[in-house]
Formats: sequence, structure tokens, C-alpha cells
Amino acid sequence: MQVDLIRKHRYPAETHYTRTEDNVVLEIHRIPHGPMLELFRLNRRIPVVLMHGILQSSSDWLLNTPSQNSLAFMLSNEGYDVWIGNHRGNLNKNSGLGQRSWNYSFHEMGVYDVPAILKYVTEYTGFRKIHYVAFSMGNTALLAALSKQPNLNSMIRTGIALGPSIFQDNYVNGWLKLIVPFAGLAEVLQNNVGSVPMLHPFVASLLHRILPIICHPRIDVIGVCLTVSNAIFGYDRGQITKEKLALVTQVSPTPISSKLLLHYIQELGSGRFCEYDYGSEKNLKVYGTTKPPDYNLTNVVAPIAIMFGEEDFLAHRLVSFEI
Repeated sequence: MQVDLIRKHRYPAETHYTRTEDNVVLEIHRIPHGPMLELFRLNRRIPVVLMHGILQSSSDWLLNTPSQNSLAFMLSNEGYDVWIGNHRGNLNKNSGLGQRSWNYSFHEMGVYDVPAILKYVTEYTGFRKIHYVAFSMGNTALLAALSKQPNLNSMIRTGIALGPSIFQDNYVNGWLKLIVPFAGLAEVLQNNVGSVPMLHPFVASLLHRILPIICHPRIDVIGVCLTVSNAIFGYDRGQITKEKLALVTQVSPTPISSKLLLHYIQELGSGRFCEYDYGSEKNLKVYGTTKPPDYNLTNVVAPIAIMFGEEDFLAHRLVSFEI
């Protein structure tokens, strides 16, 4: 589908696969150049990786057209070699999660997915450093990766953190904290049943058929879908219209694991940016301490620019900065 979204605008498209250290196959989509730039035969275009947020996939970068602020197409037009990655768990048919366990959170994405994508793109293109643009959860995984494997910092030419979701205790939506007390029950189920798909691929595919109809402007005349979206994520000053939301729901939400969701709930309750909490007894076996260790952000030395929406409920500014 992603390749079709690219090619319908007459851009060249490629599909690549890389295997993580824990044997998950990730799908990456590439726009090697803009349609007009082929005439210049530039062989050394600097690579830039785009990584999605939670409940998303590489498709979300391609919904806007080249003339409608699509970052993927804009970067391609500017002469970059664009690589649009996928973290484990979405609907890419080669992800292997039909056969594999759903036992992952953003920690596994950081420890396994990010290094695999960085290494594949740098080795394929011959560039030692690349630009890395991530949205929301993509930044959670990126900072987990750079803190756990500091050698990866040398592969980042520039990091662009769009709406980064790192510390989870400062949501404007205070009502989200109402789910924190249920984390204990969820942990008991997790430890006894194991991680399961919180949003099953079949359900996600079904939603991709139903939601575009329900949220279509001709059906949702008063804009209920858009109101719900703004209530959860914050008002975007009209960037996502009713018409655009109907397109977004064709590819989102994508499947996620219960462990990923629970890890975020744990962070919401603790106010920390730390590894998964298995409970005191298992933490002692896994980490050697009763509490999970924090990600050491002092290890993150790659140049990273942070960008966020002024009315973003999930990633917002706490204090005023003077430049």
C-alpha cells in the first residue's frame, strides 16, 4: 500500500527489509529521489529516516500529497534520500508477528528496531551519518536506543524529535491518570497470560474499513470524530480537517501489544523514563534491582532538535524558554 501511495504521485518507490537482532523482519519504504531530480543524476543524496508514532505506520507519512505539506515528499524534492521505517507490531505483512510473540514495548523497539534500521540504511547507502526524524513514540524508541547503545549516537547526523513522548506524567489531559490504578491489575494479567495484541490485526483492518465511513464528512456532519481526536491529542488549528481524518483512518490505528500500552501506563504513574517494570521479584532477576533502571539520557549526545505543537496535549512545553 505504501509503495502505491508513493507511486501514484509519480515518485519512485522501493521496499526494503531488515532483520533485527531478535529476528523480527522490519519493512522500510524508500523514495530515492524526487521525480524531477532524476534528471540531475545525483548519486550521493543524504539519507533521512522517518519513523512513526504509536498506532501508526509508514503510511501516515504519505497521506498528504506533495503539494499538501507531506514531509516525505518535501524532503525528496529537496534532494534527500528518504527512508520511511516501520516499528514492529503494525500491519506490514512481513513483520512476522503472526508467528511471533507480542512480548514487546518501546524498549524492544529501541534496543532492536532502531539499530537494525540505522545499520541497514547506513550500510546500503554508504553514509556513516544520517538524519533521523521521529514522531511521538518514535522518539521514545530512539532515546531508549541511544541511551542503551551510545555507539548509535555517532550514526545520527541530526535528530528531529516531533512531538516527543518521553516522560509521561505531564499530560494536559489529567483524566488519563485515571487509568494508572488499573496498571497493577494489568501487570498481574500480563505476568500470568503474557503480552497479547491490544488491538488485533483483524480488528485494526476492520476499523480501517469502518472508520473512514463513520468519519466521512457526509456521515459525520457535525464532526464528532474530529472532536474526539482534538479532545485526546489537542487542537491542531485546523491542520486535520474532517476530510483528512477520513483518510487517516484508512491506515490508522495499527495493532499494538498490551505490553507496549502497559509500559506507557507505568511511565504515566511513575513519572520516570525507565525500563519495563515486571514487579519487584522479577525485576530482581532481570535487572538485579527491585525497580527497573532509568534510561540514562546523559548517553544521548547526538544533536537533536525538539519540536512540538503549542496545543499538543501529549507532548507539551512545561516552562517558557528564552533564546
